[in-house]
Amino acid sequence: ERLAGALLFASDIANSPYRDLYSDHAWKNVMLQFESSFCRAHGFAGGDPLMVATLASDVALPKRAKYTALVRRSRKSTSSSFLDTKDDALPEINLGKKMQFHSTFVCPISKELATQSNPPVLLTCGHAISRDSMLKMTRTRRSNLIKCPTCPVESNVSNVTTMIF
Repeated sequence: ERLAGALLFASDIANSPYRDLYSDHAWKNVMLQFESSFCRAHGFAGGDPLMVATLASDVALPKRAKYTALVRRSRKSTSSSFLDTKDDALPEINLGKKMQFHSTFVCPISKELATQSNPPVLLTCGHAISRDSMLKMTRTRRSNLIKCPTCPVESNVSNVTTMIF
């Protein structure tokens, strides 16, 4: 409605009640919305990949530094700690909804892209693997328990969730 009304004042938009529609701020906002819509429609992240990576590191690095400092402190204060193993599991860092871009999934075991016939499954610990890898693990171990390849948690096959994306 406002854009249609602005057409009536097209000859003198600078002195019209619709001059805010033509401000630099409004055009910058429109440009960002078009960029975001285009990227999402084509399966890309919502903006410039370098900017997304920079913003993600701005969120994640301080948390990672704090975690590392806590681990170092706990190793100095006690001789035996649950973090003394070589394979310390790093905690997952929540980057917020704007930084979640999982339109494709590569299984950490088989290194294959997920497909409709081989979707990712979410283990009880929160990590994901492909369904084919999960089935192969259950056949190999002859058990309904599978160990997560990322952390030491074991999950029952009946408790995994198929992820749809």
